[in-house]
Amino acid sequence: MQRTLIVIAACVFAWGTAASAATQTSAAYTGAHATFDQIDGNSAGRISFEEYRNFGVGVFHGLDANHDGIVDAKEHASATTDVDIVAFNAALRSWFDSADTNKDGYLDWDEWSAAPVGPARSAAGETK
Repeated sequence: MQRTLIVIAACVFAWGTAASAATQTSAAYTGAHATFDQIDGNSAGRISFEEYRNFGVGVFHGLDANHDGIVDAKEHASATTDVDIVAFNAALRSWFDSADTNKDGYLDWDEWSAAPVGPARSAAGETK
């Protein structure tokens, strides 16, 4: 179940990377930077949990093709167990809290880039 949550939640990162990278041309502007900037909706240079969760929930609903509130193997090939939105939100919260090393309730670029590949990043193929 944990592996499935990580893989499904990681689609948050992949979804944002694909959308943002299309609008950026600089070679230095990596997928991780593009995703960070897309999630940072108010361009504050940091990501709140609300911004991260809203983005993640949007990805979850995008994967939930039959709109039953569960992402299963038919909807995402790497899902080994069904994942509902409650479990998905819990995985997002857990990862965010562990990545927020200074415990200020936000992820700045240093925290984002230093965090282990987790729910919002591994689906993009990021391995650190």
